[in-house]
Amino acid sequence: MEPEKEKSILRKCRAGEYIAFNHLVSHYNNRAYYYALSIVHNHHDALDFAQESFVKAFRAINTFDISKPFLPWLLRIVRNTCFNELKKKKRRAECPGAEDDYIVLEKISSNAKQPYEIIEENELAASIKTAVKKLPEAQRETVFLFHFENLSYGEIAEVTGVPVGTVMSRLFNGRKKLAELLK
Repeated sequence: MEPEKEKSILRKCRAGEYIAFNHLVSHYNNRAYYYALSIVHNHHDALDFAQESFVKAFRAINTFDISKPFLPWLLRIVRNTCFNELKKKKRRAECPGAEDDYIVLEKISSNAKQPYEIIEENELAASIKTAVKKLPEAQRETVFLFHFENLSYGEIAEVTGVPVGTVMSRLFNGRKKLAELLK
């Protein structure tokens, strides 16, 4: 979303316009969901936590500095919501179920590639997914935010609450570990 358009929408949200906030939800919903999914590894929880995060963001919109991008702030709320809910439930994240894999397969166009190409890509994706799961939590989160959310080092630092140097270190070490695991 264009920064000026985002600022305009945020100003309307501060004025209490629910419809304006719907634009933000529409634009960032998938990113919030997939980030939550990367933390909780459960489709239903990720949907719930992403939705809850939007509610929290709307309630706190007047505290947000609209001179900054909205996405890192939102992802910080998603992150905190996920970790708080996991603590409440006193359980560790589940492995993604068949429904999560179905969502990925659903996005593959049936006429885009030959079946053997899809199988090879799915095998590679499964290998990468397995390797990423073996990373320590902090590295896994940093790799996800950088490579899948395309956030900058500064934005990742804002989301995770650590210095930029720590983000760079986690990303470097995470990539190094992934390379070892994928050999």
